[in-house]
Amino acid sequence: MVCSARATPGRALVVGGLIVAFTQFLPILQFGAGLLALVICHQVDMVESELGGLLVTVVTGGLLVAVALSIGRRIPFDEGGKPASSKIDGLDDL
Repeated sequence: MVCSARATPGRALVVGGLIVAFTQFLPILQFGAGLLALVICHQVDMVESELGGLLVTVVTGGLLVAVALSIGRRIPFDEGGKPASSKIDGLDDL
């Protein structure tokens, strides 16, 4: 829904989400986000219940979406929505 409602953050989420998805082949980022979510939820003493499991899952997903958004925002796009290759160092040499 965010991706269609707002073009710039939506594009950043899609591109960043693809990059985060490729990190699942070596899931260090996902393990780190899950561990951080467990630490956060342990502070509220909700890890042992079913609701705690849902909360850990939601926090883990939120952390991964935040990482995807921050990665996607670093890739410049032109007005047409395509990656601006002239703004990315090294792509002109390809």
